[in-house]
Amino acid sequence: PFRTGDLEFGIGPSFAPGFGGVEFALGAGPYEFVELPSDGWFLRSISCSGFGVELLEDGAPGFRVTPVQGGDVDCSFLNESLVGRTGDANCDGLVDIVDALVIAQFVVDVRTEAAQCPLGDVAGELFAGAADVDDSGSIDIVDALVIARCSAGLPAVLCPAG
Repeated sequence: PFRTGDLEFGIGPSFAPGFGGVEFALGAGPYEFVELPSDGWFLRSISCSGFGVELLEDGAPGFRVTPVQGGDVDCSFLNESLVGRTGDANCDGLVDIVDALVIAQFVVDVRTEAAQCPLGDVAGELFAGAADVDDSGSIDIVDALVIARCSAGLPAVLCPAG
């Protein structure tokens, strides 16, 4: 959902380009639209076209618009799930050194495989769907090492996005 002043609107999970959206008329502006936090999701990108549109400079998930008489502004928002993305072996929404540890524990049989997030046993499972970072077809120590390198800021071609 987004908010500007007292106006709040959202686009449901079934929204797809060409299948709908939100349309409304605004009087003289400017307006700032900021995406409200949604657990398990982050705003990957905003793309706007039209007169008087600028993205917020401070990295806030939103944009500023100054409508002009008869002008249209079109914006697209790409949100990405944090949970279960590549590398998030423990389903906490982050890809970090903890995921590398979880994968290493799986490799030495300390953890078992779970088919989905959330994990039934946080201390004893990993989400297999996100743990094969190098897409080799198996979860192994290479996956843990890739995540460890990425977490330390070392260059690695396979660093998970986000």
